[in-house]
Amino acid sequence: MELKPSQEFAMLPPPHTRVLLVDLDGTLANLRRALYDYASKSNTKPTKKFCVETINEDVDFGIGYREFQRLKAGFFEGDNLLDIPFFNDAMNAVYLASMDGVHIIACTARPANDYPRIWLQTWNWLERLDIRIEQLYIGSDVRIKILQDLIANKCEVVLFDDNPDTIERALNNDIKVVVPRYPYNEYLIGRKNVTFMEQGSGRPVIFPFK
Repeated sequence: MELKPSQEFAMLPPPHTRVLLVDLDGTLANLRRALYDYASKSNTKPTKKFCVETINEDVDFGIGYREFQRLKAGFFEGDNLLDIPFFNDAMNAVYLASMDGVHIIACTARPANDYPRIWLQTWNWLERLDIRIEQLYIGSDVRIKILQDLIANKCEVVLFDDNPDTIERALNNDIKVVVPRYPYNEYLIGRKNVTFMEQGSGRPVIFPFK
């Protein structure tokens, strides 16, 4: 776990650096599918077929809130994060950006404070993707602060995220966002500074740097 402080508190990249802040779950990592498969093998089985309708997995799985929290606790206590499938189109887009010299920062809201092993498991998963990730941050609200710090340092930033709340905060600060399309964020279609991508389409995504 010695990597964690050096990554979370790394210095900002130099001014004029292109920086992509990448969300993991729902954007790069298919945590929903991993949780569904885990639930299907447990005593808390989903009552619905796999789908992505809302941002809340418990609702789409048809599992009660308390039962789902216990299910997630069992998931995070194990080594399941090491084997989460990735979204191929998103992974390729981030890989190409990194090869083009874009500074990649990953961010996730996974509960690392409750399960300390999450940080290292997440880092090891990212390393397997063969993408040069410069930093890994844990937390949801921290994303806009990171982006604002980067902008203050005269970096050019783009957010890659599926969560409507995070996207709205980014847009409120004039930050460009690339959005993996899901039913719960489609209302953002046509909004200024928003670029949508279709997971599984095979079409390349070009991040809107200048």
